[in-house]
Amino acid sequence: MDESAFQRAQLRARVVAASLAGARTGRIAVQVGVPRRTVSRIVSSTPGLAEERARREAQRIAAFTADALAWSHGHPGDPLEDGARLLGVSAARLRAVLGHRTALHPAQRPQKTRWTDEQILRLIREWVDRDGTLNGVAYKAAASAHDWPSMATVTARFGSWTRALHAAGVAVDAAHGGRPKVWTNDQLAEVVAEYFAQADKWSSQGLELWLKAREGGPSVSLVRKRLGPWPALTRTSTSSTSPPTIT
Repeated sequence: MDESAFQRAQLRARVVAASLAGARTGRIAVQVGVPRRTVSRIVSSTPGLAEERARREAQRIAAFTADALAWSHGHPGDPLEDGARLLGVSAARLRAVLGHRTALHPAQRPQKTRWTDEQILRLIREWVDRDGTLNGVAYKAAASAHDWPSMATVTARFGSWTRALHAAGVAVDAAHGGRPKVWTNDQLAEVVAEYFAQADKWSSQGLELWLKAREGGPSVSLVRKRLGPWPALTRTSTSSTSPPTIT
């Protein structure tokens, strides 16, 4: 191989290597000291070079895009210039890849608190005791203002607003004559124990009539829901009270 052919082969090798490394035509021309048209001619005449160069360029773009997105997601509030310095590119190039960063990082809506049944019931008891009302519309407005469980959540959990009030220990039936009373389980148990201590005969109907006659007392439905059915009530009572006739 003569000197001239060797120099042409060496030039082609340098152009091909630089092209595969991702260098632009103008930069390659400066590096090897030849006109741009010579570089373009070598690139176009080398079989498969243009395709391989395009493939590698696509890989580099994909890798850079992934790095840019990773930086943006990791530093959503940092200036774009900080990311450009870290990635070794201009801010303009990083901006071209990321576009509008607000679209990448939409405002996160606060997670809704998952309320337990007991939390909901306790809140209802406190609300009724404080405001003195059982009105569902009033609760709905208060829930919206204070970020409490919505009426839809309450009714989904307990079946209806009235059932939620019963489960919370609110004496719904006795509330129409005055301020509603909130009954705890212990208070309900004390009322039932009083019946068992006073009655000559025990019966489910007798308990119901006794509760109805008691001014401001809880309803029998509330007692059954919170403390259990009649057999459960009698089992509890007989453990601490000498039982009379049970009918």
